[in-house]
Parts: sequence; structure tokens; C-alpha cells
Amino acid sequence: MTTQMKRVLLAAAAALAVSSAQAQQVNNAEFVRLINETGCESKYNDDKKEYLFRTNYLNKEMTVSGEFKNSDKGDIYLKLLPSTLTFDIVVKLRNPEAGFDLERGQRVTVTFQVKRQGGCILAFRGDNGVIR
Repeated sequence: MTTQMKRVLLAAAAALAVSSAQAQQVNNAEFVRLINETGCESKYNDDKKEYLFRTNYLNKEMTVSGEFKNSDKGDIYLKLLPSTLTFDIVVKLRNPEAGFDLERGQRVTVTFQVKRQGGCILAFRGDNGVIR
């Protein structure tokens, strides 16, 4: 393999890595919007928050990337926001054993369906999760 071919391959790999990181940020931005509109700190009243959740987010597929905090019986707990003390979302995995080897603090990307609105105490919930 020539030096020029190696450079081209390295440049392509770097561009792919940047593209993947940007895609994760975009997906997290959508989840942050969900939290801002329907979560604890939302400026809307409870009726409007529930309406926004039901009409804009319930059963919607999302992909997020966050810090793995823990797992329990096929659920994984992820922290996405730096300001969160514990975790922002609990995702029930399609394959309950898929999270078995995850380690606390590890960066995890998961695709899931949004199922339950979070608030000041309870986290948002998702089902049918697949680790990417």
C-alpha cells in the first residue's frame, strides 16, 4: 500500500469518526429537547407537558449516546446531561443480556422507543432498546 493510499484511508477514517460524533450530538439534542419541553424544568404546565410528550415523543424512535451508570434485569441506566446526578433515561433492552458486559462510565449508544415521560424524580423510559 502506498503512502498516498494510507493518507487517504486515514483521512476517510477521521471524517467518519467526526461524522459519527456529530450524529450522536444531533440525536442527544433531540433528547435534550424532549427533556426541556416535557421534563422537570419545563416552563409549560403539566397538561401541556403531557400533551407535548404524547403527541411529539411517545413511541418515537430515538438514538442517544450517554454514560452507562448501571443495569438491572435487562434495563440500562444512562446519564446524558452533565448536570444530572444519577441518570436521565432507563431503557429496557430488546435482548436483556445485551448490557451484561457494559462497565460503569462507559460511553454507550442505544436506539429505543420513547415510552414514559420523566420528571423531577423519575427518569424518562424507553423500550425495545438496541445497543449500537
